[in-house]
Amino acid sequence: MLFVFGGSQGARAINLALYAILPELLRRGAQVLHGTGLSAGTAWDATAEHARRLERLERECADWSCLSASYHARPYFDHIQTAYAAADLVCCRAGAGALFELLAMGRPALLVPKMGLPGDHQTANARSAERMGAAEVLLEEPLIEEGRIEAGVRPERLLERVTALLDDEARRGALAGRACGQFQADARDRLAELARALADGARPAGEPHVDSRRSLEATPTAELVDAAADAGEDDRRYLEYRCLSALVSAGWSERNAGIKLAAALRLERALPLLVRIAEDPAPATGLRRLLGERRRQNGFIRRNLMSALAFLPATMETDRVLRAALDDAYWEARVEAIRTLAAQCRPVDGELETRMRSFLRRGNFEEVQAVAGWWAACMPAAGWREWILPLSTHPNCLVREAAIRALQRKQEQGEIRPDELAEELDLFMLTSTHFKPQFPLKQAMRSLAERRKPA
Repeated sequence: MLFVFGGSQGARAINLALYAILPELLRRGAQVLHGTGLSAGTAWDATAEHARRLERLERECADWSCLSASYHARPYFDHIQTAYAAADLVCCRAGAGALFELLAMGRPALLVPKMGLPGDHQTANARSAERMGAAEVLLEEPLIEEGRIEAGVRPERLLERVTALLDDEARRGALAGRACGQFQADARDRLAELARALADGARPAGEPHVDSRRSLEATPTAELVDAAADAGEDDRRYLEYRCLSALVSAGWSERNAGIKLAAALRLERALPLLVRIAEDPAPATGLRRLLGERRRQNGFIRRNLMSALAFLPATMETDRVLRAALDDAYWEARVEAIRTLAAQCRPVDGELETRMRSFLRRGNFEEVQAVAGWWAACMPAAGWREWILPLSTHPNCLVREAAIRALQRKQEQGEIRPDELAEELDLFMLTSTHFKPQFPLKQAMRSLAERRKPA
């Protein structure tokens, strides 16, 4: 017996995944008890959707008339303890009330916390129960459905996790045993004792130690980037969840933190969302439009997104995004797009080459710097006099340094022989307006010139 519910109002994400796997569950011999929910709002009407899904099952599932005898649904359970008692496995949200009931009843559970709640408190609840060994957790993820992004559960993942638990009586028994062990029947008396002791100014004997370290759940997304490098398997799973949740946030700063976290995690699953953010067609409005912005997405987001793509696999979609960013109104987004195209070293066609040449003619100095690096990574060395030599007298010393380093890279790769450079190196202007203890421009030239000397 599998008992599925999502609180009094229901949980649309859980319901949709359950409807999708229901025939397969029933064919495997499961009985399913389903609390569909009382929600009747404008966003979601649980009763109406339940009726539509059953109609579809009757129409599309040839053996539904036989299977339906094992499916028992109702909007709400007035005596939920009876449903708990009948269940071999419970699948539900992770609110404090539901968790308390599961511990009190000693029921094995697969918890599906709701994504995006304040403080991510349901996920914190669920992970706490999981660490106790009293439940297993299936995290939601953003799903693109009919052009919309919604938090949801992939049906195949729900089927996999539910059937694994239904088929493993020992595992369910272990979860139930630990759930019973965590329930504190004397909690009321203990709380009263603690309150009296605190009122008297005493420190109660046996007061549990509180770990002062901040949990991942309580850490702002922007600060999770540093945790990505050495995260264990369980923490990485949570960080991936937080990353995906942030990418669909309505707040630009949270979305921006999600982009940085996707890069830190090298999270390929985030690529569809990153592409969608980059190609968001919503136009800029108000003052931003008057200032020349064409896109609703914040310029910092567009810039950081181009940087993040350098840490993820190159695809046709990312190539399209990067090329489009070469025309971005925000110059930092254009620069990062060039750098990522260099890092990915995608095949160069005539259109891309023409675009890069245009940056050399009229780009700002950071764009020209980036193009020099792109040329070194992606273009044949034979064209160095045409691409790089004109930069030898560029007004900005950082551009000249980038040009020298581009030649150095080609030489290190064996694409340019030391004697090919000949007198052209003398054309480079080695003056600098920057005061630094070291002189990077001359150091770069010295390193390149050293390679011309015979061994």
